[in-house]
Amino acid sequence: MKTTKDLLKFYNVELNKLYKITPSGILKKGANYFRVIEKLESKKSTNKKLVLQTMSWYPESSNDWNWSTEQNLSFLLEVDYKLAPIKTMTYKEKQYIYDIVAPFKHKIEYISKKGKGDKEWIEIGTHPEKGYEKEVISLFKFKKGTEYKGLKKNKKYSLEELD
Repeated sequence: MKTTKDLLKFYNVELNKLYKITPSGILKKGANYFRVIEKLESKKSTNKKLVLQTMSWYPESSNDWNWSTEQNLSFLLEVDYKLAPIKTMTYKEKQYIYDIVAPFKHKIEYISKKGKGDKEWIEIGTHPEKGYEKEVISLFKFKKGTEYKGLKKNKKYSLEELD
């Protein structure tokens, strides 16, 4: 019989980590995320088993986790998946950025959180175009630590990283 460690290694997953199912895979209708947890086999048992839990969306806060049905780990053989990115922005923050960059998103090189003193702001850098220099757009300033808390200061994120 395989141990928990053997099974986790076989499926290339870690306990309690969030994984995203890539578009080519469907685990359960609408399920986009999953995690693997250890659970007691029954209320009277001390034996533990590995269980796969799925979720269809990425919640705004940790209080909103709503895991759906539990499934057997063998489902992982039928789908492609990767470690889910750490959530960097709330839905409203992300929507604000995307509304601003939508007309020229193909020109975006990076998005970064900058700061000085007790103020922070979002900076958007563009790829230089032929005959033009690189442009940097700074958005409105906000009080330090109040918005875009998931973004690391001075780190340059691509649009894909923030999706």
